[in-house]
Amino acid sequence: MLPLEVAKQLIKDKAVIKDSKTEIFSFEDEGNNSGDFTTMGTISSSTMKLWGTVYKVTSDRANNDKFYIYANFQWLKSPFYELVDKMTFGFPSSAGFYLPTSNGSVTQHQHRYSQDPQGNGNWVDYAIDYTPSDWEPNAGVAGEFD
Repeated sequence: MLPLEVAKQLIKDKAVIKDSKTEIFSFEDEGNNSGDFTTMGTISSSTMKLWGTVYKVTSDRANNDKFYIYANFQWLKSPFYELVDKMTFGFPSSAGFYLPTSNGSVTQHQHRYSQDPQGNGNWVDYAIDYTPSDWEPNAGVAGEFD
């Protein structure tokens, strides 16, 4: 479920869903095959649900498409250690995506730390940040909370 203010903004921006996917991942540190997820031995076997949706929205820049990417993850089985949670969107420079910037800082970025304490779909935002924790031109953007 989207936060209410995000849903309202998507309606205002005439958003159209371009893609959406949900997957459940198991992190096992017993193998390291090419292309596998790895936790570098820092997280015991855990399971995470990851989902995301890509919306095409009204662009604020002439002759440019604009996309809003919404993703979320949920630990279905909490890891043994409490670590920093971080999500990164990466894309090759050949994809033609770019991050809008002003004075060397990424604009139009947001990441939030939320929980559904009752498990009933009523998410509570505990922190919202508008500055990426990391980013690289033509590579991607990340957000993290400790």
